[in-house]
Amino acid sequence: MDAVKIHREMQGDDIRLVAKVAGVEGEGELTLKSQGSGLYIADHTGVPDYMGGQGIGSRLVEFMIENARENGYKVIPQCPFIAQKWNDHPEWSDVIVSRDSRKAASQE
Repeated sequence: MDAVKIHREMQGDDIRLVAKVAGVEGEGELTLKSQGSGLYIADHTGVPDYMGGQGIGSRLVEFMIENARENGYKVIPQCPFIAQKWNDHPEWSDVIVSRDSRKAASQE
């Protein structure tokens, strides 16, 4: 799996995480839309079918978690794939938040 390289691209205030596999055309992606104040909605994770079965989607989500911790932002998982991964990893709760918990915190 060392052939998978992931990098971050800024698109204005939004973030696009891109996964490329050595020797394979195309790329997987995970997109985050800025909501301001260090909050992003993770709205899409996509990996072409021909790149499937290699854990690329999971690697993108793990990269997102590391990137959010390093850069101090929080993520609301709108993408079902990311939401499912969060269910499997409660230790990510320092980075991934629900819409409800964010609303409650802003009303305190």
